[in-house]
Parts: sequence; structure tokens; C-alpha cells
Amino acid sequence: MTDKMRVYTKVLQMLKKQMPTTRQCFVVTLAMMISGIVTGKKAQLSVMSAQIPSRAKPESNERRMRRFVSNENVDKTVFYMPFAEMILQQLAAHTLYIAMDGSTVGRGCM
Repeated sequence: MTDKMRVYTKVLQMLKKQMPTTRQCFVVTLAMMISGIVTGKKAQLSVMSAQIPSRAKPESNERRMRRFVSNENVDKTVFYMPFAEMILQQLAAHTLYIAMDGSTVGRGCM
């Protein structure tokens, strides 16, 4: 079993325990996204999709994740907040620098 497959399997098992009543297609897609971030070390859908151990093409996985992210039936607080809180807790002990591109954020007013 490859490292990618090990990470994906472990994440999927954990999510199934944590979200037993959630639609399985949502849980699988979230597991794909998390394992893609962990193994790819980036949060870009194209990078994440290339890291997923799947028979599907990376482009298909990327489209699946893009649909998940834009799906209005996916409650962001349920799916994303637990991970965002965990990441912020880990970062709280360190200085965090944030860079924003003023040409795309805030109508160029930064």
C-alpha cells in the first residue's frame, strides 16, 4: 500500500466515525481533499487532485472537489470549521504573516 493510499484510508476511516449520518459521497470527497492537502502539501485543487489514490484522472478528481466546494448543500461550518479551528490552534503559538494581493482583494484599495 502506498503512502497516499495509507493517508487516504486513515482519513476516510476517521471521517466515517466522526460523520456517521453525513452522505457518503460528501465524506469520500472530503477525505480526498484532506489527504490531497496532507500528501501534496498545498491547498490548490489541482495539486490535491494529483495526490489522490484513485483510478479516476486527476482532472476528474479536481472537478469533483470543485463541485463539492461550490455546492450550497454542503454546510461549511460542519465540513470546514473543525479543521480550520484545529489549524488555528496549532498556529496560535507562532507568528503568522498574511499577504493579500490588493489588485484582487478590496477593489484595489489596499
